[in-house]
Amino acid sequence: DGTLLGASWDNLPDDAVVVVVEQDGQIIASSALFQAWHQEGTSIHPDYRGNVAVGRQLLNVMREALLLAGVNEVFMMATSPETESLCQKFGTATKLTAAHFAVKVD
Repeated sequence: DGTLLGASWDNLPDDAVVVVVEQDGQIIASSALFQAWHQEGTSIHPDYRGNVAVGRQLLNVMREALLLAGVNEVFMMATSPETESLCQKFGTATKLTAAHFAVKVD
């Protein structure tokens, strides 16, 4: 249908809430709300950066925790080349290009 939502429709979870605005039978605006897991705050002490075993252990435990929770996809944010490398090694990663925001709903 030419909308961003249409392009990602097959990937939306079953419990997503979809909101559309129609005019004269045409969708003129759309959005979807759904819960998603977001991993945040990855860091390795400066004395241990570059130690492959430490990063591997962190990723393995994170992966186990996600799988135990029944999660098969997680959003991750990289703030340095090192954390970007960890994200890419975590699993099949798709680098997102859009700006992302943490928005408090008042």
